[in-house]
Amino acid sequence: MDSAADHIFHSNSASQALLKAMKELGEATGRTVKDLEGITLGAAFDIAVETHGDQLPEFWRIWSEWSLALDEPPAEMGDL
Repeated sequence: MDSAADHIFHSNSASQALLKAMKELGEATGRTVKDLEGITLGAAFDIAVETHGDQLPEFWRIWSEWSLALDEPPAEMGDL
Protein backbone atom coordinates (compact mmCIF):
# COMPACT_ATOMS: atom_id res chain seq x y z
CA MET A 1 0.00 0.00 0.00
CA ASP A 2 1.29 3.45 -0.88
CA SER A 3 1.61 6.01 1.86
CA ALA A 4 -0.87 8.87 2.05
CA ALA A 5 1.87 11.18 0.77
CA ASP A 6 2.07 9.16 -2.46
CA HIS A 7 -1.56 9.73 -3.39
CA ILE A 8 -1.93 11.88 -6.49
CA PHE A 9 -4.27 14.86 -6.62
CA HIS A 10 -6.95 14.58 -9.31
CA SER A 11 -9.44 17.43 -9.09
CA ASN A 12 -12.22 15.42 -10.72
CA SER A 13 -12.17 12.80 -7.96
CA ALA A 14 -11.05 14.91 -4.99
CA SER A 15 -13.23 15.45 -1.95
CA GLN A 16 -14.68 18.92 -1.48
CA ALA A 17 -12.32 19.53 1.44
CA LEU A 18 -9.23 18.55 -0.56
CA LEU A 19 -10.35 20.55 -3.57
CA LYS A 20 -10.86 23.62 -1.36
CA ALA A 21 -7.44 23.14 0.26
CA MET A 22 -5.78 22.82 -3.14
CA LYS A 23 -7.56 25.95 -4.42
CA GLU A 24 -6.37 27.85 -1.35
CA LEU A 25 -2.84 26.48 -1.82
CA GLY A 26 -2.92 27.59 -5.42
CA GLU A 27 -4.07 31.08 -4.48
CA ALA A 28 -1.35 31.36 -1.84
CA THR A 29 1.36 30.31 -4.30
CA GLY A 30 0.19 31.93 -7.53
CA ARG A 31 -0.92 28.63 -9.05
CA THR A 32 -4.22 27.31 -10.33
CA VAL A 33 -5.83 23.99 -9.48
CA LYS A 34 -4.89 22.92 -12.99
CA ASP A 35 -1.24 23.67 -12.17
CA LEU A 36 -1.50 21.40 -9.12
CA GLU A 37 -3.18 18.55 -11.01
CA GLY A 38 -1.15 15.34 -10.69
CA ILE A 39 0.95 16.49 -7.72
CA THR A 40 1.33 14.06 -4.84
CA LEU A 41 -0.34 15.05 -1.59
CA GLY A 42 3.04 14.82 0.10
CA ALA A 43 4.45 17.41 -2.29
CA ALA A 44 1.37 19.60 -1.80
CA PHE A 45 1.82 19.35 1.96
CA ASP A 46 5.47 20.36 1.62
CA ILE A 47 4.44 23.41 -0.44
CA ALA A 48 1.82 24.29 2.18
CA VAL A 49 4.44 24.08 4.96
CA GLU A 50 6.90 26.21 2.96
CA THR A 51 4.16 28.74 2.19
CA HIS A 52 2.39 28.96 5.54
CA GLY A 53 4.97 27.84 8.11
CA ASP A 54 3.47 27.98 11.61
CA GLN A 55 0.16 29.22 10.18
CA LEU A 56 -0.52 25.94 8.35
CA PRO A 57 -4.21 25.72 7.37
CA GLU A 58 -6.36 23.31 9.34
CA PHE A 59 -6.79 20.91 6.42
CA TRP A 60 -3.04 20.33 6.14
CA ARG A 61 -2.57 19.97 9.92
CA ILE A 62 -5.27 17.29 10.03
CA TRP A 63 -3.98 15.65 6.85
CA SER A 64 -0.49 15.41 8.37
CA GLU A 65 -1.76 13.80 11.56
CA TRP A 66 -3.93 11.39 9.58
CA SER A 67 -1.19 10.45 7.11
CA LEU A 68 1.30 9.78 9.90
CA ALA A 69 -1.25 7.54 11.64
CA LEU A 70 -1.69 5.52 8.42
CA ASP A 71 2.04 4.92 8.18
CA GLU A 72 2.29 3.44 11.70
CA PRO A 73 2.18 -0.33 12.04
CA PRO A 74 -1.06 -1.69 13.52
CA ALA A 75 -1.14 -2.02 17.27
CA GLU A 76 -1.11 -5.47 18.81
CA MET A 77 -4.50 -6.97 19.52
CA GLY A 78 -3.68 -7.89 23.13
CA ASP A 79 -5.74 -10.38 25.11
CA LEU A 80 -9.25 -10.81 23.86
